[in-house]
Amino acid sequence: MDVTGISGIIAADIAQARALGYVIRLIGTAEADQSEGVQRLFQRVRPHLVPIDHPLAHVDGPTNAIVAEGNFMGRLLFQGPGAGDGPTASAVVADIIDIARGDKAAAFSMPVAELEPMAPAETGHRAVRAYIRFTVTDRPGVLAEITAAMRDAGVSMESVIQKGRAEEGGEVILAMVTHDCPESAVTGALESLKGSGSLTAPPLWMNIIGE
Repeated sequence: MDVTGISGIIAADIAQARALGYVIRLIGTAEADQSEGVQRLFQRVRPHLVPIDHPLAHVDGPTNAIVAEGNFMGRLLFQGPGAGDGPTASAVVADIIDIARGDKAAAFSMPVAELEPMAPAETGHRAVRAYIRFTVTDRPGVLAEITAAMRDAGVSMESVIQKGRAEEGGEVILAMVTHDCPESAVTGALESLKGSGSLTAPPLWMNIIGE
């Protein structure tokens, strides 16, 4: 399973997301993927940009939330305390009481051995709209190099933002938002930029979820 935490996010990402009308949330995703006629399981944990009017945008503090979407039921939101000292202590005490009583149940409502195994899904074909942040040397030609890598990989850019200007040869933040494109295209573009002398730190890539 693809797992990426929040350690790479900086204050500039939070500010830029807010300016674009989003907030950043760490989201775990699981869904059945029916690509190529074979059902596989897609699982991922990554930071995402979430529209400010999306239910997950208003989940703060120790609150956790689950959004479930179905063909006929639409979107459902379940939320409640899930982190912090109080909720964690309550869950631990509840587990201890269950153990003392001899109460136990299958974690997924049925024994794990009875669950149907599913191979992991490939992600390259999935269409995404992405936020990508680069930390680059402030000199002529850097933007052209990055946009050429995006063009060659088939990534269409919606907007490019650079604020402020460093001393000659200093670092600046360059952020861009892409149009919908295959994940493999974004991965290919970033792979082609590895080792570039223009980048002073690895890029940060976050997907943007829909309304």
